[in-house]
Amino acid sequence: MDAELPAISWQAAEEVGLVAATGMHSIRIEGPDRRGLGAQIARVTSAAGINIRGVSASMLGRKSVFYLAFKTEDDAKAAVRVLRKLLDGGSRR
Repeated sequence: MDAELPAISWQAAEEVGLVAATGMHSIRIEGPDRRGLGAQIARVTSAAGINIRGVSASMLGRKSVFYLAFKTEDDAKAAVRVLRKLLDGGSRR
């Protein structure tokens, strides 16, 4: 139980079937707002054998922001490596 939330909040959440997420590792990706970027992210990650556990994305001005969740820290680190290549066009800046 999180010390910042009162016990009554946890009880109410549990009564409607909500539970705290455990074992989730996430990364934030900022990139250009370009058509198909989400599909490219999914393809590159899948081709590397990495499973995306959850995703959230939005556009901010001319940029896109993705939050990707993974089961393990190793998966998140591997995703960073393959996605950096995608977003940097193969070069490290």
